[in-house]
Amino acid sequence: MKPRSIFAAATTVSALIFTNSPALAKMSSADEQHYREMTSAASTLNKASDWAKAREKYKEALELATKSDDPDKQVKMLLRMAGTFVEQSDYGSAEAVLRQALTVAESRTEADPQISSCLYELASVLVKEKKESEARPIFARCLEMSEKIFSANNPILAVRKGEYAVLLNKLGEKGESEKLSRESQLVINDFMADISAKIKQAWHQPPESFSYRISVSFEVLNHGKVRDIEVTKSSGSEIADKAAIDAVKNGAPFSDIDSKDEDEKFSMAFSFDYNYHHGKGGPGSPPSARSGSQSQANAFRQSRQVKEETEARLKKEKEKCDELKGKIETILGKGGVEEKDRTTLANLYSELAESQAVQGSYPEGVETLTAALSRDCFKKNDQARLSLMVSLAHIHLYADDAKKAEPVLKEAVNAPDFQRVPLKLRQEAFEDYGNCLVKNHKFAEAQDYYSKAREMKE
Repeated sequence: MKPRSIFAAATTVSALIFTNSPALAKMSSADEQHYREMTSAASTLNKASDWAKAREKYKEALELATKSDDPDKQVKMLLRMAGTFVEQSDYGSAEAVLRQALTVAESRTEADPQISSCLYELASVLVKEKKESEARPIFARCLEMSEKIFSANNPILAVRKGEYAVLLNKLGEKGESEKLSRESQLVINDFMADISAKIKQAWHQPPESFSYRISVSFEVLNHGKVRDIEVTKSSGSEIADKAAIDAVKNGAPFSDIDSKDEDEKFSMAFSFDYNYHHGKGGPGSPPSARSGSQSQANAFRQSRQVKEETEARLKKEKEKCDELKGKIETILGKGGVEEKDRTTLANLYSELAESQAVQGSYPEGVETLTAALSRDCFKKNDQARLSLMVSLAHIHLYADDAKKAEPVLKEAVNAPDFQRVPLKLRQEAFEDYGNCLVKNHKFAEAQDYYSKAREMKE
């Protein structure tokens, strides 16, 4: 089988930029070791979403940095502590910590990169607090500094321009907003197109007889190097997940983000679609093997594992389909669908279509949802109908048909009742809408929807 499509989605976090100063006091070796242990432990707690305990570790590291009079490390820890408050939507606490970080950064000489990071984080938090007028001069100063620090094609600078453009648009400054938005989109489009092409070329997907999506996150560093590659949404196949990770590793190095410090990073989320329905090979076809008996033996073992995974997955999905159809018939068999059953029925239809898509039967999944949407009980443009529309767009994406998915999602996310749709489904809708735009090479435009999805996770 041949994988049909691949698309990239960028979600950005602030770059942490720090300069080295020969005037800094040096930590003792014991304190330095303790500092590293605390930051490492905090990072692990962050990944586990244990924000309170992460802050405790950052605070210990901050105390060590303060004790050694190391403002570089102090600002670094303050920024990370503020990040934990942002994750919990405690923007007031985040603002207080960021103002403290900015004060420390401004006390140093030649610390423009560090100051710009503090300004960016502070302006972003003020926007979240709906203090747009207060955020504007801070963001303007940040961008002025950033344009001196970064090259014109730096994606982090482009993201900052794009966010500032959104802020200016809210404040009614349309002309400058449109100018910055165009500049931002050109840089991000070029950067993302390069990464998309390189990963697609490096993706050697073993054959499967069911369809799935894999999401992978990673960070792009100086000189286009990558680190922290993680599967955030598994396909259910260990081999397929590994192939996705290998594609990112082998696709690098990507475009240089032209950083002036190794701490600077550009965070990415990347999704792989494997569409069995569009494949050319047959179930259980072995992957391409390199020459050599050991490679051939590995390929045979891999092929056998794929076959076993496929048989188990398809059996499970078929049983699930039969069960869901039975539940749907039970509700419909009562005659008129009662109001309290509409949401349950919509969820059952969505699950059924998803299972049909996983088995490679996209037309059947589309037909299931189209038939549901035509029922009298789903005529009203409310939460239940919008949920079905989001699911229909999702199936179109499974079938690699972004052109059909995009207008469905556009109608859904702009509907007055969309805010009543369950949070998780709204988040998926924004991510899918971003995916549609990316598949149509509208990388920069997609960022707004990825940002909305990310804010919901926070």
